[in-house]
Amino acid sequence: MTSQLEQSVIVIGAGIIGVSLADALVKRGQTVELLDFDEPASGTSAVSYGWINSHRKHPLAYHRLNVEGLRRWQEIAQDDPQSVTFAGHVEFADDEEHRQTLTERVERLISLGYPAAWIDSTEAEELTGLQVPASAIAAVFEAEGHAFPVTRTRTLLDGLVKNERFSMHKCRATSVRETSDGVTVVTGQGNINGRVAVVAAGNGSEHLVESAGGRLPLVPAVVNGSAYGYLARVEAPGHPVQGLVTTDRLNLRPENDERLLVQALDLDSSADQHQEPGKTVVEEFSARVSKLFPDLETQVVDIRVGHRVIPADGLPAVGRIRPNSAIFAAVAHSGIVLSPLLAEILSEEILGGEPNSLLKLFQPSRFLDNAQRESVAAPRRPGEQ
Repeated sequence: MTSQLEQSVIVIGAGIIGVSLADALVKRGQTVELLDFDEPASGTSAVSYGWINSHRKHPLAYHRLNVEGLRRWQEIAQDDPQSVTFAGHVEFADDEEHRQTLTERVERLISLGYPAAWIDSTEAEELTGLQVPASAIAAVFEAEGHAFPVTRTRTLLDGLVKNERFSMHKCRATSVRETSDGVTVVTGQGNINGRVAVVAAGNGSEHLVESAGGRLPLVPAVVNGSAYGYLARVEAPGHPVQGLVTTDRLNLRPENDERLLVQALDLDSSADQHQEPGKTVVEEFSARVSKLFPDLETQVVDIRVGHRVIPADGLPAVGRIRPNSAIFAAVAHSGIVLSPLLAEILSEEILGGEPNSLLKLFQPSRFLDNAQRESVAAPRRPGEQ
């Protein structure tokens, strides 16, 4: 097929970043063609903890970017409360190493003016409904929340499909190239032509950017690396958890009144997207959850392996893939947090505005020098994800 919408913006990838961008562009009067070979939000967006925060973000420019992303979600909560909940985050630490890392993070965040505060174990128990050791240190991050990215994506799409300036193609993009008057995206069903293309294809973005003459290396998808992580769904009828909770051995937050989403970062070393979690992993999740909720009947429903989208240096890659290019990229490890913000500021640039100052350090063109980038440490300790 060859599209007749020569002036359209082509967005590749129907995860939360791609759909948010399509929505922002259509609201600004642009014609948008959204491409994905799979169901919307069925990739990384579907296996995400959804923590809305700017908790452990380095350097400072990355922290500021995430703070702005958090603020955008707070605005969304007013109009779309089904997509995000701001019930705060409590973290408590009894293990000595965790106590040290929590202390360092809290003191840094307080110094930056971020809403973080120390509380005692009694208050931590009241806020979480969990048993907190009297010897533990605890902190509350009252502005943090958790998003439901699949819900948000579907909500946006429900509105988009009613707009005549929007169309969606279920096809696999295989390459992207610039032409004399715009861009061409090659798919398994033919070529699609447009004015601008945005690669927001998650872990498929590296190949597509390279096909257009750019460079966007992602962290390797290998076992015991930083790309793979477990996310367990746990039945826990009557659980008391309203917001995010981080403990020495688990991260958890509600999926609904009957179910929790749970991480155990130290177990992620065995996560492999090509294999089911082993029996030992399932048993360890079950044992940790049971210990945390001794008065509830809990059951691990399933454990999925998420494939995190992480540029090679750990920082977002958002903007033109080369100076003056008609091809953009929008790829970030904090994709859930940043999706509404990136949609807003990238759409303005696509419409001819100057690149937003928040993105100065995060241009994809930084990778064009082919220099070896420092590898991203795998998140294995509480608060690192």
